[in-house]
Amino acid sequence: MTTYTNPDLPEDSVEETWRANHIAFHWGAVEHADSYYMTVTPRPGSGNQTPTELKIVEETGADGETLPKVYVKAADGSWTELTGVTGEDGSLMFDFGYSYPISGKYEAGGIPVFYKGTLSAALEAQRDENGNYVYTLILPDVNDLVTAKDVVITGDNLRNTASVDIWADVKENDPNQGSESYVESERVQNVIGN
Repeated sequence: MTTYTNPDLPEDSVEETWRANHIAFHWGAVEHADSYYMTVTPRPGSGNQTPTELKIVEETGADGETLPKVYVKAADGSWTELTGVTGEDGSLMFDFGYSYPISGKYEAGGIPVFYKGTLSAALEAQRDENGNYVYTLILPDVNDLVTAKDVVITGDNLRNTASVDIWADVKENDPNQGSESYVESERVQNVIGN
C-alpha cells in the first residue's frame, strides 16, 4: 500500500506491506467432475460492471499426471488460458485480472495518514493428502486491512464484489466439445455482504 501524510505531496509517499483478511471460497474434488466454473459479479457502482468468468479443467498429461488448466473468459466469449505460478509448497497461483483500487485515510498517533493501493483476486490450486486438487478462490474483497502500524481498517469500500457463483461439471459438457450427455452440478451462489 502507498501511504503519505500530505495528499498534495505524493513524492513523500512510502510503500508499506499491509495484511489483508481476504474473503475466500474453498472446495475440493467433486466426484465425476473434471471442470469447475466460477462467475464473479461486481457490486453495482464499483467501477467494474462486467462479471468475470473462470473455468478450471483438470486434464491428464501424457505422463499420467493430472494438472488443472485455468481459463478466463474474454469479452468476445473465447477462453484464454492463464499461466500459474508455482509456490514453494507446490501450489499453483493464478492471477485472473480481477482487482479494484482503494484509497482512504486513517489516523495514527493523531496524525492523518492517507493510503491508496489495489486489492487483487487470485485462484489457488493445491493437492490434498489424496493427490486431488483443492481450490481456493481469493477475492480482492477483504473484511479488514491491518496497516504496518497495526491500525485496523474496515469499511464498505473494501468489498466491491456482489456475488460469486461456483459449480462443477465435466469437460464433455463444454459447448465446444458438442456433448450434452452430462448434467452440471447445482450452482452455488455466494452473496458478499457488507
